[in-house]
Amino acid sequence: MDHKPQNQISQIPETSDKPWLSFLRHFVGAWGWGMLSGLAALVVGTPFISPATWNLYEVAMFTFSMGVFVGIFALGGMLMIGLPLTVLLRAIGKENAAVYAALGFIAGFLIIAIISDFPRHSNREDLLFLAAGTIAGLAAALRWGRWRQSRSAARHRPMPEKRTNPIHDLIH
Repeated sequence: MDHKPQNQISQIPETSDKPWLSFLRHFVGAWGWGMLSGLAALVVGTPFISPATWNLYEVAMFTFSMGVFVGIFALGGMLMIGLPLTVLLRAIGKENAAVYAALGFIAGFLIIAIISDFPRHSNREDLLFLAAGTIAGLAAALRWGRWRQSRSAARHRPMPEKRTNPIHDLIH
């Protein structure tokens, strides 16, 4: 009988071998939340500022084009603002869903306000895009912040005692 411990069989893995896969899944999820919530704000708000009658084709084309528009802005905001903020918040130990949500709210507002030159050229359409950007930033940051907060809490939790496979231990 061989008395060398077989670590690969007797240890039960606690984490994934591919942490980047979890990162990617949550990043895409946050992007989706931002895109869908911003798109919903535009689709729901448009009839209030433009009460014209639309046919089904026009509604579908508007929804698709605005989805692309909001998706590009949400992805750009996450890459240029969200990820650098993640690095900063992790470094200072302040990864909290509420902090992420507040910063996403502010960033979503500021991006659209700067692009639309909001204070000088404010009309109903600009207000709708401003609301959509704010909601999209809030939703994406909240989704991302919840995951980052759980990751931060897991990093600060004491490591559990390493478990073994009891069946394997009985055999060897």
